Amino acid sequence: MSRSAVLCNNAKLTEIEEQWKILGDPTEGALITLAEKAGFSVSGINQKHKRIHEFPFDSKRKRMSVIAQDEKTSALFSYVKGAPDSLLPLCTKIIKDGRVVSLDQKHLHEILKHNDALAAKALRIIAVAYKEMPKSPVGGKYIKESAESDLIFLGLVGMIDPPRDEVKEAVRLTHRAGIRVFIITGDHGLTAHAIAKQLGLVKTHGANIVTGEMLNEMSESKLLGFVAKGQETIFARVSPEHKLRIVNALKESGEVVAVTGDGVNDAPALKRADIGIAMGITGTDVSKEAANMILTDDSFSTIVTAVMEGRTIYENMKKFIYFIFSSNIGELLAVFSTILFGLPAPLTAVFLLIINTLTDVFPALALGVEPVERDILERPPRKPDSKIIQGAFLYRFLAAGIWKGLVTAAVFFGNLWVNGWRFGQDLNTDTYLYMQSATMAFVVLTLLQMVQAVNSRSLTVSVFRMKFFENLYLLAAIVFSTVATILIVQMPIFEKYLKTTALTLNQWLILTAAAMTILVFEEIRKAVFSRN
Repeated sequence: MSRSAVLCNNAKLTEIEEQWKILGDPTEGALITLAEKAGFSVSGINQKHKRIHEFPFDSKRKRMSVIAQDEKTSALFSYVKGAPDSLLPLCTKIIKDGRVVSLDQKHLHEILKHNDALAAKALRIIAVAYKEMPKSPVGGKYIKESAESDLIFLGLVGMIDPPRDEVKEAVRLTHRAGIRVFIITGDHGLTAHAIAKQLGLVKTHGANIVTGEMLNEMSESKLLGFVAKGQETIFARVSPEHKLRIVNALKESGEVVAVTGDGVNDAPALKRADIGIAMGITGTDVSKEAANMILTDDSFSTIVTAVMEGRTIYENMKKFIYFIFSSNIGELLAVFSTILFGLPAPLTAVFLLIINTLTDVFPALALGVEPVERDILERPPRKPDSKIIQGAFLYRFLAAGIWKGLVTAAVFFGNLWVNGWRFGQDLNTDTYLYMQSATMAFVVLTLLQMVQAVNSRSLTVSVFRMKFFENLYLLAAIVFSTVATILIVQMPIFEKYLKTTALTLNQWLILTAAAMTILVFEEIRKAVFSRN
């Protein structure tokens, strides 16, 4: 059996820096490792046998065969390995107690019983067989059908590729994110089911196991039923054509489909999927060309990380837009409110430039690199055709912008009123009263922007539930903008060129309190939104 596993094999076992490494397919590497651990010399077996011909593995046959010649006796043998359900029908004999006997139903039942027992332990199973070949092939050419018929069954090899520790947690996160994960494999259904249970992909013992043979007889409507939401389904012993059918069915049911693959035959499904994901380590060049994304570590958890990053980028875009638009609406409303009364604008052109340069740009950029929100994966997936600016989101930044505009206008008019101005009176821009009121409007709008930058870190989560120091870029932007505003207002040099007036401590406290109203406004909105 070890000789068959070694000769029907293209992997190599090499020692690199005092560590044994496998070069080639991991499954084939496991087989030659088994032979070495069983006490057989892989190099010795290869030296004593000359490979004459190979029929490579393919996804339809699910087996591989090699014709090799014994250097000592010159006898030719065909060595075959593959999936048990593919290889067993080709076997007519079995070695029992050292003798070759006919493979009857009793033997077949015993083999299948062991096969199911190994599969239930999440082991991947390879069957091994061989036969002696005539020294002179018919027509001088080796035929696949001849090499893979009337075989002598040698045994089953069970191997396990244990899931990485992080995969189980990644699967749990996909469930939180509303992402369904299907196993589509060429392995035995029981093996796939056992692995799925270990990972938490299926939660019941009654998960549907759909085989390739079942798919061949299944109509498209019935397949749509199996991929419908709520169905726990495992696809086993499938071919690349089946994989493509499953992808088509999922897309037809309205799902956004991501497919992983590493082989040449996976290319059609990778291409058809909305997101094709190829394996960077074990993947073929064809699969990588067909894919949209390549995993450099071949880890499922990396896909979940990519989902988190994608959602975070999308949410950060919304935060950026929310902050900028609400700021501009506030500026527009503050200016427009004075036009209605025939008064000069509370925000001069210079003030507007300063606001847009200092208090808008830096906090907005910092919001673009906001860290991942804790509940990002608990939100339902958005529809592919959904737009950023629509519905509730539009109302939110309109409401926030209107509030900032009203507060700014109220400060401007309030200071005029307290100092004796009344509606209907003219207001000269060269007067101290106008410059003081305009300065206060500029300051309160700047402070409103800073508070709103903190509010914008999440459109749903309360400020008091967020860690303020998670985004140091935003903290630096707020500090920089606030200090710059204080210097512009309080330093005498700017009074001449910007027409500002220094403010008293009481005025600063009043303006700060006015700016904090946007925090109260947003907290109420978030509370109502969460309740709804």
